[in-house]
Amino acid sequence: MKLQVLEEKSNPALQRRELRVAVDYEGGATPKIESVANELAKHFGADQATVDIRKLIGDTGHSKGIVLVNVWANPEIREAAKAKKRAKPVAAPAK
Repeated sequence: MKLQVLEEKSNPALQRRELRVAVDYEGGATPKIESVANELAKHFGADQATVDIRKLIGDTGHSKGIVLVNVWANPEIREAAKAKKRAKPVAAPAK
């Protein structure tokens, strides 16, 4: 699997890097998210628990695609952000 970073943004407020990466699957089918996360972790020298794949966009008819990924500073921050996102908003009172 070949990886090429297309765009990289640093987000110090959330302690993460936001990346857009081109992935070449080298003639195979679209890989599973776990295997892409493992390859990205190796490429960036990060722990796999800190890699959060937001979206994998396959190029129809080709063995390549684009991955939108966040690489967090540590797993605790990632889990705290996900927990906050999962919290349900308070419903507005009925009129």
